[in-house]
Amino acid sequence: MDSGVVAPRVSVGFDGWADVKELWPGEGEQNGIIERSNIPGKTNCFGESVYDPAAVANEEFVATYSDTLTDPAYVRPDVNGDLHHPLGVEVRQTSRTWSSSDFGDFVMVEYRMRNIGSNFLRNLYVGLYVDSDVGPANEANHHVDDIAGFRAVDSGTGDTINIAWIADNDGRSPGISNGPLNCPHISGTYVLVAPGQGRKFSFNWWISNTDVSLDYGPAWHSHADENVDSLGWTLIYGTPVGDRRKYQIMSNGEMDFDQIMTNHIQDAPPQIYRDYYSGQVHAEPWSMSDPSPNAPDIANGYDTRYLLSWGPIGVFDYIDPSGHPVYRLNPGEEIATTMAYVCGPYFHDPNNPQPNHQTIDSSLFNWTGFQLNARRAKYLFDQNYTFQPPVPPNNFRPVGSRNGGAGFAWEPPSLGTVQGYNLYGYAAGVERRRFNPALIIGNTYVVSELLNGTDWTFQIETVDNGWFVSALADTLVRIGAILPVTGLVAQTNGATVFLNWNASNDPTFSNYRVLRKDRLGDSTSFACFVPNFTDQTTLGGHVYYYWVLAENFLGLLSLPNLPIRVLAWSPQNRILLIDETDPISLVDSLRGGVSDAAVDAWYNQILSDLGEGYDIIEQPINSTIVFTFESLSQYDLVIVFLKKVPTC
Repeated sequence: MDSGVVAPRVSVGFDGWADVKELWPGEGEQNGIIERSNIPGKTNCFGESVYDPAAVANEEFVATYSDTLTDPAYVRPDVNGDLHHPLGVEVRQTSRTWSSSDFGDFVMVEYRMRNIGSNFLRNLYVGLYVDSDVGPANEANHHVDDIAGFRAVDSGTGDTINIAWIADNDGRSPGISNGPLNCPHISGTYVLVAPGQGRKFSFNWWISNTDVSLDYGPAWHSHADENVDSLGWTLIYGTPVGDRRKYQIMSNGEMDFDQIMTNHIQDAPPQIYRDYYSGQVHAEPWSMSDPSPNAPDIANGYDTRYLLSWGPIGVFDYIDPSGHPVYRLNPGEEIATTMAYVCGPYFHDPNNPQPNHQTIDSSLFNWTGFQLNARRAKYLFDQNYTFQPPVPPNNFRPVGSRNGGAGFAWEPPSLGTVQGYNLYGYAAGVERRRFNPALIIGNTYVVSELLNGTDWTFQIETVDNGWFVSALADTLVRIGAILPVTGLVAQTNGATVFLNWNASNDPTFSNYRVLRKDRLGDSTSFACFVPNFTDQTTLGGHVYYYWVLAENFLGLLSLPNLPIRVLAWSPQNRILLIDETDPISLVDSLRGGVSDAAVDAWYNQILSDLGEGYDIIEQPINSTIVFTFESLSQYDLVIVFLKKVPTC
């Protein structure tokens, strides 16, 4: 309410035009994004456990944000000068994905919106705005030839999937009518459940442009030409600027025709609209007053975006004086919406592409993969996620070494059903192939007749009872070689490095080879026969990387283990003395020159009186010691003695 008058207020996450952002997270780490998974033992990229029994997907991200921030440093006015007036809405967004290749082309997103203000929200509408900018990211103008539309898909279970979509007009770079397709796929939004969608559901697409003749979006004749519901501005503009126009678009009830029909709007059938309150049904023809003369240019693709919206949300309250029903969302009440952002492969078929980029033929569109993925998203949701797509087996690993082959073992996956497994492999110059002629039953498998010394990547997938397949787990194997060394750890004492690792029990074992690389990339190799090694050739304060390889009687080295990083220095005291004095001759000492021994004795006397010991490093003759900040930061105090012998 503004001065007793009801005024439309809209909060946007991002308006896609004037850089208006009005939904922000709270401050502090506690308001950060939460990562979680329903796979036991799952870790994130930092090695931290993200398993959470509350999760229902292989990967989930949870973010919470609200529209309560008004600081103009973050929340700028709209193009028309409208300032942000918070509704008092908090949103908790949960995004869900699955690793299975059969269920990996969509993201399920749940929005839980709560009224955190002190006032009820009157006739609330919610919308999802999508500006996909379809095309390779490295092409500056990839967004200028997009097309959008709305499609009804048979779910396969007796009902209909209604999905908004957007794609490149022909799968090629802008302005090119032949050549390879670099972005032939499609994406879209499928609203699975939304409060209020049975009352009024809208799909609006438009083009935002500083040229008024190109700033276009479809509109009913009654809205654009007759100014019904004060929507006459849609005769001239497509972009809704300001809160009032944004609210009008979100609540207009229009289901726009597909963009490719813009140059023959007369063929677009009127929208059959049913008033959600009165139940009356009537036909709404489309305005044909705009966008000529740019209709062909718009129809064959432009910088297009779309908005799906629905409402009013809340409980019925009363009928206003104009005869319209009023719904309200009370303080503390929450609503939930779930949608799937779905992708589909090869919407533009490389074997049957668009003949040119100027006239788009919808009969060439390939909807197969897009519709299949929408059905699979619906199936997961309808099952309340109790059905889980397959995941790879656990702990897929090579077992022992084999002359001319490799053996593998694994544990059953922690989710889904298991009918069997498939094992694949490839190497440099060797095409990927499947090794098992039939599904593998059990948790081990052996491959043979491979060339010793070649490095193969092996992959395994789970096949569930519905013949869906999981993502791949993989491992690298050097054929005929001992398995990589494990358990490598390091300790230091001063500049000496002590390495230990797990002993190899392979019967073909011959010796170990320790590899060391310094910060300059210089490598050194050491041979040994026991599972430990002492390196006394390092310089204090330097960082080194170590690998250990095992060699067998065939002369084959194992694959390297992950390198271990070592700082070749471990403090014995809290104070470090770096003595850079030059060695002096007897004659120099008689002249009063300072020797290394004198420096050591002087600091020893001072610091011992304080009860402090110290570490000392003498600079080698004709060399420079380079210390990292990491090594020096191990001390409370670092003293550098720089006195040099005068030279003539």
